[in-house]
Formats: sequence, C-alpha cells, structure tokens
Amino acid sequence: MKIQKIILWVLVLALLLSVSVGCVEEEVYAVMDEVVIDFTVTDVVTDDFTVQYNAETWTYDDTTEITMFYDNTTIENTTGLNNVNIINTKEPGKIDNSGVESITAEFSSEEIIAAGMALEKCEVLTLGENPVLYVEQVMTLTDATIALYIEQGLLVKEILENPEALELLKKPTYSMAIYISVDNELVIITGTYYDVAAKSTTLNTMKLFAQTLSVE
Repeated sequence: MKIQKIILWVLVLALLLSVSVGCVEEEVYAVMDEVVIDFTVTDVVTDDFTVQYNAETWTYDDTTEITMFYDNTTIENTTGLNNVNIINTKEPGKIDNSGVESITAEFSSEEIIAAGMALEKCEVLTLGENPVLYVEQVMTLTDATIALYIEQGLLVKEILENPEALELLKKPTYSMAIYISVDNELVIITGTYYDVAAKSTTLNTMKLFAQTLSVE
C-alpha cells in the first residue's frame, strides 16, 4: 500500500503540471451526463471543501497530503490502486476553451513528453449547470522516464530494487481530471485507474464529487 501511495502522488503531481484555466465569453458546450444518485451517500467535510461519496464502494483516506478516495475492489490489488482525489487550489478560475488550448500546448512540450505522458482527450463540457474542463491522459514510464523522476526527486532510488514497484510503474496508467469553478475557486478532481474496465466507475465517482461539491 505504501508503494502504491507514493506512485499515486507522483501521478497526481504529473497531472497538475497541465493546470491552466483562462477567462473568455460564455459559450455553449456539449453535455456530460450527470450521475443518478440512487444510492446512500456520505458527507466528507474538510477545511477546503465538502463532498458526498458512496462509502460502500469507496474508502476515504485523509492521511495523505492530498485527500484520496480508493476503489474498494482494488485496495488489496498489487497491480494498481484505483483512486480519486480532490484539490481546491484556492485560486480564482473560469472554465472555457482557453484551458483546452493551454493544456494541449502543455502536453506538446518536450518536458511532458519526456515524463511519459500523452494527452488523450481535452474538452469543455457542461455538467449540470456548470462548465467543466475534462481531460484524459495516459502515462507510460520507461527506464529513462523513471530515471528522470528519480533525478527530480519524485521517486527514490530504492524503488528500482523493488520488482513489484517497477512493474506497477511501467504499466500504462490512465488518468482523468475534471476542472470546475465553484464560487470562483478552481477545484481539480483527478482519477487514476489501471484497467480500462474501471474507467466508468472512476469517472462516475469524479462526477459525483463535482455534482455535490461546495467550497469552504
């Protein structure tokens, strides 16, 4: 579990490299389907936000630097710990197409490519009454990219001596992000999964957070 949390932290930091949201005139965007809340929800209240989640299928963890929620079906899974997390940047932000342009440019940079990240999708959608910036990316680490992360201090050298950790690092890792502005505060909801079959479950939890989110 400890190794998995370290790797998750690296992935979250990598995804946040692409954060940039601008301000332009209002536009009409395609609709992202909302989650139908036909199950019991549990409140989570932090210093930065309040959200609701399904405690029967996800586990809340407030012991890390970022608020994490883990998919219960993968908690004991050594091949990947599916997770969703929330960060209130406390910065003002408005969601629009300038964010798409910024992130697309960011993922074209040599630094991001060298870090093993590739952009799969980036678009502005409407979730409920709110515009959201939706991003999909895949990270594939090679020996060279792992060495880069060690050089940057994001990974420790000891991880190279751990076959389990190396195997997990080199698997394609899929990440999604929903950027949403709540009361003019930019909040970033990210999700990570390792099996393509887990995409919908992870995304639905992210959308549930976006639908029930309030900032403190």
